[in-house]
Amino acid sequence: MRLPLLSPEDQWFLGAAVLFWLTMSWYYLRWFTASGSRKRLKQELLRSSSNAPVSVIICAHNELENLKKNLPLVLAQQHHDFEVIVVDDGSWDGSAEFLRSVKAGHPNLKICTVDRDRVRNPGKKLALTIGIKASSHDLLLFTDADCVPNSLSWLSRACAGLASGSSLLLGFSPYKKQPGFLNLFIRFETLITGMQYLSMALHGKSYMGVGRNMGYRKDLFFKVKGFASNHHLPAGDDDLFVQDAADARNTAVLLHPETHVMSEPKTRLREWWKQKKRHLFVGKHYKSSVKRFLGLLSFSQLAFYVVLVCWLVWTAYWWLPLSVYALWLLVRLSVVARTASLLQQLPLMWAYPLLDICYVFFLSVAGLNAWFAKRINW
Repeated sequence: MRLPLLSPEDQWFLGAAVLFWLTMSWYYLRWFTASGSRKRLKQELLRSSSNAPVSVIICAHNELENLKKNLPLVLAQQHHDFEVIVVDDGSWDGSAEFLRSVKAGHPNLKICTVDRDRVRNPGKKLALTIGIKASSHDLLLFTDADCVPNSLSWLSRACAGLASGSSLLLGFSPYKKQPGFLNLFIRFETLITGMQYLSMALHGKSYMGVGRNMGYRKDLFFKVKGFASNHHLPAGDDDLFVQDAADARNTAVLLHPETHVMSEPKTRLREWWKQKKRHLFVGKHYKSSVKRFLGLLSFSQLAFYVVLVCWLVWTAYWWLPLSVYALWLLVRLSVVARTASLLQQLPLMWAYPLLDICYVFFLSVAGLNAWFAKRINW
């Protein structure tokens, strides 16, 4: 078959597409394969479990219904020695009364209360600090009131990660499956985000975690002076703390499905959009090296799709841009599918091409919106 003689415009589009393809392939094949590694999972399973004493800290602000549903499952964890500290962050929905009723049957439940009327700058960081100072153990695990562990061995497996010599622990927290495209996309976005930060942590380059499923040693918290570096921000108690506390050797990762913590997803686009803008706004305060790393990836992904669309409109050889796209899809899907399989998110892959396009353009629009925002309301 004789190849067509490409016009200068076709050559330019081809060169640009290949450049961005190579850049993205470097990210995925060099950095993001680790979270889908069966070898990594076997290394985690060798740690099995630990009976080390641990404190679980949950901050709750008007979370009565979630506490009723999820707190009993945290208290039912099959672990030898643990306490659950619930910080009632100025609730007025009856949470305090419910917590007192539960405590009567669970002596390992501690209740701390934040009086928002007497606190100048209330917020989750203050509530977390109070819970940490009230804890009896050095190992600390964190989750939210609207979250539930995927198994009764979550604590034991998580403690094994911290007891192995690490001082920081990062886990995965997928969202529950519900009907509708928004839920499908939320779960996909969570998978991609998890693939990236878990893989980078396995490479010794941690840059974020999620407060729904993470842990650290108490002495690490005080070593980095808690949230002092970002106390002026309403968020960042998880990812910005990881920025301060992580180094190349002190972080462990949880991949096994029994260590996942399931979360309740937003059901309205406006609420979820607001949530994501908050998270992306905090990204402005990441280390410069992390911002460059993530920024180049985001730019390359968006530019790749823009070049392909423009090329497809311009060229007479429509199969050329589609061939480049198919090659990229093969590379990216091979990496993402392995991670999705390991994290039990493989059903998301049936709509991968559509979800990937939506993800890239969502990240670009929301990221630019958050980047240029001077402040974000919480």
